[in-house]
Amino acid sequence: MDRIKMFFACMLCLAQCACGSGRAAVQTDTYTLDTASIPQNTQTIEKILGDNVWNYDADSLTFGNDLIISGEGENFALICAASAEAGIDTKRLEKGAKQTMLATVRLLNSDMSDAGTAYFAFSGKELLCGYYMYNNVCRSLTDKYPFEYAAPFAAVEKKDVSRSFSQVSSKPLFDSVQYISGGETAVLSGSAIVFYGSGENGLKRRGIIECEDSLMPVSAAKGGDFVCMLLDSYETADAAGSDYEVSEDGPDIVNKKSVKIVFTDKNGGTVLPEIPLDLSIYSAVDVLDDRHIAAVRNNVIDVFEYNGGWTKSGRLAIDAAAEKMRAADIDGDGTAEYVISDGVNIYVYTGTDRLKLAWRTKFGVSTVKDFFIADLNGDGVKEIYVNDSNGFAVRYVLGAGGFEVCGGGITDGENAYYAAGDIDGDGADDHLSVSEEEMKINK
Repeated sequence: MDRIKMFFACMLCLAQCACGSGRAAVQTDTYTLDTASIPQNTQTIEKILGDNVWNYDADSLTFGNDLIISGEGENFALICAASAEAGIDTKRLEKGAKQTMLATVRLLNSDMSDAGTAYFAFSGKELLCGYYMYNNVCRSLTDKYPFEYAAPFAAVEKKDVSRSFSQVSSKPLFDSVQYISGGETAVLSGSAIVFYGSGENGLKRRGIIECEDSLMPVSAAKGGDFVCMLLDSYETADAAGSDYEVSEDGPDIVNKKSVKIVFTDKNGGTVLPEIPLDLSIYSAVDVLDDRHIAAVRNNVIDVFEYNGGWTKSGRLAIDAAAEKMRAADIDGDGTAEYVISDGVNIYVYTGTDRLKLAWRTKFGVSTVKDFFIADLNGDGVKEIYVNDSNGFAVRYVLGAGGFEVCGGGITDGENAYYAAGDIDGDGADDHLSVSEEEMKINK
């Protein structure tokens, strides 16, 4: 077969892409594959895929020859643009390379299904380009799991719909929130969970659950008539031995382990049987409905079902090493989406038996402190409100092209913490912000 008349069109043919035409001068001689550069080139590929949090089949990585002098045309432009978006310098590529080493590797979704094929070209140990093909489209490696908008979301945000709020200010009562739902605001305070209800001048304390010694609440969520809590056991540094240093602020907590999920009322009375945990550390729990809860640990969401007792009914794979999780029906289609934070980015997963990563942020700098899901404008589609470590909160709304920032920052960066949910129990979502000096409640 004649050589393809454009740069790396052979790669596009492998992916059965026919998205344009191009031309290239043809090199007809052959050369031996430079196997000495393969180990370093493998490390380069692994780093790029790792930096962009890709799953891939390492056994599918192959290297071969490609002889090209230069190229132009639509496909060539797409390859250059996709590579540049991933931070790959394409100047050498655009000038032309007589001999290239072509590497391909199969990309995988979190459930190990096919996510496309990645292509990398090298001149010796120099990376010339890198991109991937998915559904016959050339994509940047930073564009991970692009939206397939025929399926994921049933509705988008109505940006012309708004609500008005009345604001009440009071002294700050806490600096973080577990949940706001049904007129109840729950916060963690040391080894206790404190509950607040809506009062005339702000929030009024309504209940507290004190945990037993050596148990600490990690995460809490509200069910229909119960509070679901994830509890960790722990040792203090002074009790664990001399290998640990005790800070001036008190003993550091070490040797944490998730031990159980409990279901109580606001005073700590048992409502449902507990779930003993025999695995490692879980980081968050949420209620899906009156019979199902979800608990996340590392890259797995475990779903538990209640039928007179709790049994594990499902295990869902995710890409992020989760630190926080909230489940909510964002688009109003009757099925909850899973929203995950790994401390750096936000990930939105859709599906039931098998999850698909539908969208993610690409912050890479600021750390995600917390996030909330609420419908503050009352249009039936929920927004995501993200707190970062710099004291800023950002509103993400669901648009035709995925979630997008709408209205800029909400808080001013002065160590503010933003939370949203139904504060007063009227069925409509409200919001509050807390700083060192005051708490502002909008309902």
